[in-house]
Amino acid sequence: DFYAAVRASNHAEAHFQLGLAKMQRGTVEACIEVEVHFIEAFRQEPYDHRSTTNMGICKYWRGEFQESLEWLQKSLQITPQYDRGTPADALGNLLRDGGNLEQSIRFHEIALLYSPSVFAFRFNYGLTLIKS
Repeated sequence: DFYAAVRASNHAEAHFQLGLAKMQRGTVEACIEVEVHFIEAFRQEPYDHRSTTNMGICKYWRGEFQESLEWLQKSLQITPQYDRGTPADALGNLLRDGGNLEQSIRFHEIALLYSPSVFAFRFNYGLTLIKS
């Protein structure tokens, strides 16, 4: 949130927190506003997977699927193994919407492997199974 950004000890964290606070509005318009923050956070901290994951999700919300795929793949490469649930789930959603149900299922299973108790991941996996 805004106050976390203000307290952040580095500029990358401030950019990430500001982007996240705006992204929580859940609108396409908010994603347009946050891109500058996530890109700057990634530029300053290229191994902080949170900015790449959220940038990929924003690109997905905006319908920019190829760019979303690139950001989310980058995120999976740099995300610590224990924290791969969110980028894997987002990739699963992207691939499902693109019609690649087999790969989508694979990524949803990865998300559930690392975050089995996250309801949204279970819901997205079920939705993909129904579509397949």
